[in-house]
Amino acid sequence: ISVINHKGGVGKTTCTVNLGASLALQGNSVLLIDLDAQMNLTHCFIGLPEEDSQCISDCILNKVAIEDIVLETKTKNLFLAPAGESMMDLDIRLQAELGREQLLKAALKKARKEYDYILIDNPPHISLTTINSLAASDYFFVPVSAEYLPMVGIKSLLTTVTQVKGINPSLKNLGFLLTMVDKRE
Repeated sequence: ISVINHKGGVGKTTCTVNLGASLALQGNSVLLIDLDAQMNLTHCFIGLPEEDSQCISDCILNKVAIEDIVLETKTKNLFLAPAGESMMDLDIRLQAELGREQLLKAALKKARKEYDYILIDNPPHISLTTINSLAASDYFFVPVSAEYLPMVGIKSLLTTVTQVKGINPSLKNLGFLLTMVDKRE
């Protein structure tokens, strides 16, 4: 499941953490993947990663096995494929790769059999990284804060999803999740 919106600050990481923890506490085996170069999901669980530590980009580009980078969290059944410094230039490096839109899907082939759920926290922009996420996913949902600007870009996001369906026709929208609602009058 890709958690995606090309607007930052709408709660993508918070939704990923809370949904993942909730599913894990129900007894499901859950893998969280941090595809965002800001590494906020990784920070939630391990703080700053070691400078030369392997991360999800090594799985995508260098064919490192996903099980070699996955970390246990303090929550039973909840695991993390962390981001790292190499995420900063992932999109640039993906440009030169053959089959670049489906490299994450290939990297996750074994993990799809080992985990009940895989949740992917995406960067706040449409890029080859987010296209990889959508190409590797069965589902996606869009966290949207209850404000005008985060809703403006949804049309372009859905256009991207339509294009990705050319390589992943089974991709389904789980919907839009309204976040940061202020009920005060």
